[in-house]
Formats: sequence, structure tokens, C-alpha cells
Amino acid sequence: LAERTLLPVTMAPNPAADITTLNGLPAGTWDLRIVDAAGRTVVQQRLVASGAPVTLPLTGMAEGSYHLRITNENAHWNGALVLRR
Repeated sequence: LAERTLLPVTMAPNPAADITTLNGLPAGTWDLRIVDAAGRTVVQQRLVASGAPVTLPLTGMAEGSYHLRITNENAHWNGALVLRR
């Protein structure tokens, strides 16, 4: 298997309350997974990015720490998010 490229994505605000924005996500189709501190997947969705910043709504998620993973067949990004209301 070929190694995936690490994406130069940044996320702000972090800590976040209701939304966070991903900057630097290249145009394309991406798989997003958000996992809580207990290891449960709380969000799993497909993102279609245009190269512009992508806003992620965080409604319905409890306060706490989360792990985000964005992947496609060629690249990936991992990040930590703190949600505070």
C-alpha cells in the first residue's frame, strides 16, 4: 500500500462552541469521522470540498474532547477538537 500524504489542514476555532472551520482541505471528496473520548464514532460523513474553507456544524455533540480524521485514497489529516458550550 502506498503511504497517504499528510494534509496541511488547520482547524479554528478550537476550542469550539457551535461550529469549527477546516482550512487547507484540497478540493475533492473526503471521508470525515469524529470520535469521542470513549472511542465512539459520533459523526461519519462524506465531505465534498471545493478548496475553500469547510465549516463543520457541531450541533448535537456534547462538550468534551474529540478526534477528527479526514481521509481519501491519497491523503489524510488527524486533529483534536475540544467542544465547549
